[in-house]
Amino acid sequence: MSSTKLTRALVLCDVVSHGLKAGSILEASADLVKALQADGSVDPHKSAVAYAVEQNAPVCRSTVELAAEQRAADIASLQAEIAKAEAALKDATDDAVRAALQTDIATNTLALAQLRA
Repeated sequence: MSSTKLTRALVLCDVVSHGLKAGSILEASADLVKALQADGSVDPHKSAVAYAVEQNAPVCRSTVELAAEQRAADIASLQAEIAKAEAALKDATDDAVRAALQTDIATNTLALAQLRA
């Protein structure tokens, strides 16, 4: 889950690009809700959301936002692994351990570059 505060809105029509179905409640960043409101896809008004909640409408997230959050988490994880391996490399005295750490760093650096591309 994102550390950003999520805003709720009633989805008024299917939004295929975000994996949203009409009648559901979207939980998304305020920026996304504003953009989707501008094109008439969602209604963030409290009464619309309250009505949807009363109707037990399913709550959903944008597949686009979820993918972006996962990508950011993957980048952070790789950065942490690289930093950990670099710290261990400074203290490593065994050649085999040093080689393994250098391989891990190279592999994770490549994966990081691919995520950022």
